Amino acid sequence: MAKENDVYATPFSLFNRFNRVFRFTCDVCALAENTKVPEKYYTPEMDGLKQQWTGVCWMNPPFSEMELWVEKARKSADNGCVVIALLPSHTDTIWYFRHVHKVADVIMPIKGRLRFRKGEFNQKTLKGEKIQSKSIYGAPYGHFIVMWGLQNLAIGNVNSRRE
Repeated sequence: MAKENDVYATPFSLFNRFNRVFRFTCDVCALAENTKVPEKYYTPEMDGLKQQWTGVCWMNPPFSEMELWVEKARKSADNGCVVIALLPSHTDTIWYFRHVHKVADVIMPIKGRLRFRKGEFNQKTLKGEKIQSKSIYGAPYGHFIVMWGLQNLAIGNVNSRRE
């Protein structure tokens, strides 16, 4: 189970850059309040690790369970979907060497440090509201975007792209 301090919503500006290209069909680790793909997402109660991932998935996993999520992403890509993930750039970890290094299709470092909104924010709740500065969290380390399963896009084999 993810820890409460794992709940950091992906910055919309970052997500939108990739969504314009990939048109995500599922947010595999989300809260109803911060999902980036409101048409289909998995909450902690739904347990995205137990779901079958299909289509083009966005993943910003709970950092306390990183190994489980990156393993699921890699295996899901092997089964026909595409997974694009926002991950901490911890290149000294076991999960990185098992499931990312020399395994992922793309590892794209993000310049600078991300600034996350803490807790329950999405486009609907942000629109027209001022966000207090205390709700902004500057990451203490760098991140990268990791992509698995891009070959599924190239051959038109993305399972259940639009359900």
